[in-house]
Amino acid sequence: MLHTLRARLNGAPLPPIDLQRPVVDVSQFLRDGPNVLEVVVPTRLWNYLRSVFGELQDAGAPILLLEITGGEVPPPVDEGLVGEVRVVPYRSVVVRP
Repeated sequence: MLHTLRARLNGAPLPPIDLQRPVVDVSQFLRDGPNVLEVVVPTRLWNYLRSVFGELQDAGAPILLLEITGGEVPPPVDEGLVGEVRVVPYRSVVVRP
């Protein structure tokens, strides 16, 4: 699947993350001391395949994409976790009139 991710904090799965607004309240998963955030994202393996593109064959013949592109290998793509992940501390305060 493209444009998806799974995240766990201290081994607990986080709720689904909206990639249009990727903000998650992780306070219930935090513990005293070190915490471990794990983010798993899919890749299409394209950037690796580019490195061996000239060696790829289909039934002993060069792959069709080379014929379509005139032998040019399409450029690399951004994939995986692109950008940064930030954990922003905050404090809850009850305000009474």
